[in-house]
Amino acid sequence: MSLAREMGHSFGTELRAFYNYGSLHSLDTWSPTINIARDPRWGRNVEVPSEDPYLTGQYALGYTFGAQNGPNPNEPMVGVTLKHWLGCVRKVAHD
Repeated sequence: MSLAREMGHSFGTELRAFYNYGSLHSLDTWSPTINIARDPRWGRNVEVPSEDPYLTGQYALGYTFGAQNGPNPNEPMVGVTLKHWLGCVRKVAHD
């Protein structure tokens, strides 16, 4: 997960730099994608880390902490919005 944290930090640093320069009007980022990769036909599985919910959650934590935690501990570097967060409902058969 250290790589996910470093990737998020790199992305957060670049986004903050663009914002400080005036190229962007917001510090909100629509990443990372944390869908659970269940169907190989989806076509966007390359964007998600795994089909394991625990691993995906740990990836999201690492990326988010890396992107948001900058040099000033009192101010987030960027705002992370998790993409495509789907809640899975387990159906139970009743007689």
